[in-house]
Amino acid sequence: MSRRFTTCATAVGMAVLVSASVQARPAECLLEVGAQTYIDGPCDFRSLDEGSGSFQITSADQSYFAFLYVEGADGGTAYWNEIAGASHAHTPLGALTRDGACWVNTATRICATSER
Repeated sequence: MSRRFTTCATAVGMAVLVSASVQARPAECLLEVGAQTYIDGPCDFRSLDEGSGSFQITSADQSYFAFLYVEGADGGTAYWNEIAGASHAHTPLGALTRDGACWVNTATRICATSER
């Protein structure tokens, strides 16, 4: 029974990974934290939940990424990986508000627009 569960869990995990990579699309992004710019230019954009507006951006070289979770009309919370190449978004960026194609607070700016 445990072998069957492991096989099923592996198949589901692979399906999630494949569907996540299908959803990623090219975009122009900006990730500024403090006085430092970590992403500025081409990136991968992935919607986290169709309709909510939540998203992930990943630098073209996959060194940095950030998640923005929309919470209400113009508010959200963000996290990023902070250390180049880290595999999880372990550092909170705090509450952000929408400003056009960007989400901002006093220390952070996250922007994403369709690649032209």
